[in-house]
Amino acid sequence: APPRERRAAPPPERRTAPPPAKVPAAAPVGAPPRVTLLLDVANADQKTLGRVQEAVRSALKADGRLKFIAFQALLERPKGSLKRIRKGIALLEEAQEDMGKLETAAAIGKLEKAVQLFEFSFLGLIRMKSKTQPLADALRLLAAAYFQDGQAKKAQETVQRLLVLAPKTRYKPDLFPKQMAQLVDDERLLFDEVGTSTVEITTDPPGARVYLNGRRVGRGPVKLEGVSRGFHYLTARMPGYKTTTMGLEVDPPKLARVSVQLKRFKRDPAPDMAKSFLEMGKGRPGPGLTGLASRLTIDMLVIGKAEPDQDLGRITLYLYDFRLKELLKGPVTASVSLDFPKAKVLEAVRVLFAGVPLDGKRPEPPKKVKPSVWAGIRRGLSTFRRSKGFWPTVGSVAGAVLTGVVVGLAVGLQPRSQVDPRGWRHTVLGHSFRF
Repeated sequence: APPRERRAAPPPERRTAPPPAKVPAAAPVGAPPRVTLLLDVANADQKTLGRVQEAVRSALKADGRLKFIAFQALLERPKGSLKRIRKGIALLEEAQEDMGKLETAAAIGKLEKAVQLFEFSFLGLIRMKSKTQPLADALRLLAAAYFQDGQAKKAQETVQRLLVLAPKTRYKPDLFPKQMAQLVDDERLLFDEVGTSTVEITTDPPGARVYLNGRRVGRGPVKLEGVSRGFHYLTARMPGYKTTTMGLEVDPPKLARVSVQLKRFKRDPAPDMAKSFLEMGKGRPGPGLTGLASRLTIDMLVIGKAEPDQDLGRITLYLYDFRLKELLKGPVTASVSLDFPKAKVLEAVRVLFAGVPLDGKRPEPPKKVKPSVWAGIRRGLSTFRRSKGFWPTVGSVAGAVLTGVVVGLAVGLQPRSQVDPRGWRHTVLGHSFRF
């Protein structure tokens, strides 16, 4: 029989180690601590006590020793948003050069990409000093590029969107080509004369903050009147949920209804937030506060509660340091005016941080120095000298010494006797001297 073929044994499986968990990079030595604010206003009037929350946030931003980062920004990681905005601005500058070279197709592609980047990072855009100006510039150039490329319909729609963001826009030779003067004037007239509509906005979950074109208009559900014709940017945000921005087309006089669905983060911070409010005030942070600090990668947390108190508001603040894993200070309570809370809140925040270490190190206890014997004697004599009985005691001692000396001399000086014919004998302090 032919020999059986031997099959080679399969090579052993290589087990690869799981990738190491991502650890947040440590702050550089000497860097200010990362601080955020978590304020419970659930049982209070949102509109009025929102001013108190904003006042606390402003006070923390004003402290140069701290690096304050908003709670929602820590969840959404704004670094990616800023990177997209910078890329959009770079594309906008390149498109301007292409327009000067009459390379319209290349400019359109870059401008459309820039508009997408600005819209995707709309909330980060409105936090910048220039607000929505980069997006408005991109839309203005895109309208001109569409018009030069023979796409009049797209140019008209883009101008409509531009007027919503920048309502004061009018035709100027330095902003648009001369051939676009009629188109811009017509859209300007429609924008001014067509009228406005009412918009009803609901959010899921309810209570989310609603922004229209970057301006806060209330909390969902909210009803807006006098909304102009055209394309609007609608943004909804809520702690624990991803910020959502969507487009809203308004066509007067029709009533517009829109619903915004918010999605939770993959690592939902809401359970830790609820536990943190229950643990607030304890000397050592519990699992809720610790989990929240790990989720946000922060060094310190200002947590508190704001509630109405008759005509005023009462705010209570605590300061936790997660490097030391302990409560540094609190409670610090202040009664503030709901209309003008900044003065009292600034004072409360100053008191909260007064005298606490910000470097994450415990101060070394003072060394105990054992007092010497002579130091104790000197301290006792100094105390005795300041007492009322010092001078009477000194007088008594001096009198006793003087009397003893006189008596001693009288007794010690005796006449020459027959036993000791050599002279006088002097007895002083128990010693006899003869001469």
